[in-house]
Amino acid sequence: MYIFIIKLIFGCKISCHGWRYYTFKLVNINNLDLVMKLVYNDTNLEMCALKHYGSFEEIPYCSENEIKRLHIHNQWLENMLGKPRESEDWGIKYKFQWGEISSVYSPQTPESAIFIKWL
Repeated sequence: MYIFIIKLIFGCKISCHGWRYYTFKLVNINNLDLVMKLVYNDTNLEMCALKHYGSFEEIPYCSENEIKRLHIHNQWLENMLGKPRESEDWGIKYKFQWGEISSVYSPQTPESAIFIKWL
């Protein structure tokens, strides 16, 4: 069973098209501190985004830290879910009947995150 500890709620941002974003910091899931963002379209939960928040963020931002974060995300998911069905340079992906979980790095942003999406 996973333990969820919500320490602080940052708030809700509502757009004019019915999208709402709730950000929680820090949530501890299986001993990893994460920032969690829930994304709703009207009343439907569309996506959950998770991002590890650790000591390397204290160093000035750089792409190398985001790649480190990607590896932390990937290892954390593999410890819980096993080997992914898809593995690429950009990250990993697990597909389920209910949706998918992916850990990705985008060099354009540059940012790493875990995304849980429902069908």
